[in-house]
Amino acid sequence: MFINLSNHPSDRWSEEQRKAALELSQKLGAHIGQASTINDIPFPNINPRADKAAIEEIADQYFGQIHSQSTPSTTAVHVMGEMTCTFAIIRRLLAHGYSCVAATSERNTIENPDGTKLTTFNFVQFRPY
Repeated sequence: MFINLSNHPSDRWSEEQRKAALELSQKLGAHIGQASTINDIPFPNINPRADKAAIEEIADQYFGQIHSQSTPSTTAVHVMGEMTCTFAIIRRLLAHGYSCVAATSERNTIENPDGTKLTTFNFVQFRPY
């Protein structure tokens, strides 16, 4: 299984990114014959005034949600979101044996004469945390 914990739903990913996610999922689950799937979980909206205890509570909730629907040895988790919460979630996942990854991309920006910018991101790879 490949879990996408981000605010970028997999149905909006490029074909290349979906293929890379499914290939990673297959590598982890190949030894037991599991079908590859991508499960989207929206990353929580983090209040910028939240203290450490609030972040730890959110991380516990999301870890519990992921752990209840997956097996560490056959699941990759793509985690991209607010940095302190991302770190707290990844710490829990890694401690339980999950493979955690981040998407890398090339940023292409065009600056228009009126000062506006058009930025596109092209997926490159999933990199392990």
